[in-house]
Amino acid sequence: MKISLIKNIALIIAFFLFSVSCSKKEVNPLSGPEYFLNYHFDEVNSDSLFSFKEANSKDFLLLLNKGYDKLQIIKLLKISSIQYDDLINSLFGDGLIKKIDTKIFIPSFPIIDSNEIKEIRKLSEPIGEDIALIIIDRLKILEGEMAKFPSYSPINYNLRSFLFSEVLLNRWQIKNIKENFIKSRAPEREGRHLYISLIEGDSSICKNPFELFINKDLIQDGNVYHNIADVIKNDLSNYLNIKRGLFLESYLKSNLKKTTSFKEYNFWIYQFIVKGAIQSLIKHGIIIPPKA
Repeated sequence: MKISLIKNIALIIAFFLFSVSCSKKEVNPLSGPEYFLNYHFDEVNSDSLFSFKEANSKDFLLLLNKGYDKLQIIKLLKISSIQYDDLINSLFGDGLIKKIDTKIFIPSFPIIDSNEIKEIRKLSEPIGEDIALIIIDRLKILEGEMAKFPSYSPINYNLRSFLFSEVLLNRWQIKNIKENFIKSRAPEREGRHLYISLIEGDSSICKNPFELFINKDLIQDGNVYHNIADVIKNDLSNYLNIKRGLFLESYLKSNLKKTTSFKEYNFWIYQFIVKGAIQSLIKHGIIIPPKA
């Protein structure tokens, strides 16, 4: 009697566990962290905008990057086989995906998840600190050039921060970086040369918080900034070229090498380096971040 009761209880427990396991919902691969589009046009001071043409493009690209096949993507996105083929043709024609064999398509640009970000920061943050030290070493010259700016004042913290971050390191420095370090134009996409990326949890990699506080007329008049950018132009590109071996080592270890060329990888690494340098300049008291 006792043995029979124990068997019955065991069967009930086994049935319950089986039922629970069968009732678990399949995890949707698109329900995880958000990915944000970042982009940069090769044209100097370009105000061009970029966005994916079709509503499903971003999710479609994320699924391709995760290795999902046609049938799985059709099911997850609730689209037809014809819609799938149309997306493939559109993205391929725009240079946003590439074929790696007769059947498999993958994105042609970096999709940077949190694990990749951790690895990139191991490289970018120490380099950003070194670049901040180069800036500090040239600080007297920089202050002299900034003082020539008509509306400059040491206590205009937002303008000062903009000049150090966006002018010195990014928007007005990027031409130098592309010519003397990356040494290549951006890939052609939709008939234009641009870098794009999808980055997990980060919508600001190519955006500068200090720009919000600056008069747009001043931003458009880029000629007044070139003397500031040129102060560290040669030092910066020379330093990055010395570190090229580290960039290559990081690239070869990264999953991004499947989708992204080394030259495009370098562009996005530099964007992380800029963020690291800005944080170092804040730490050293050279610039003061805007108040929230």
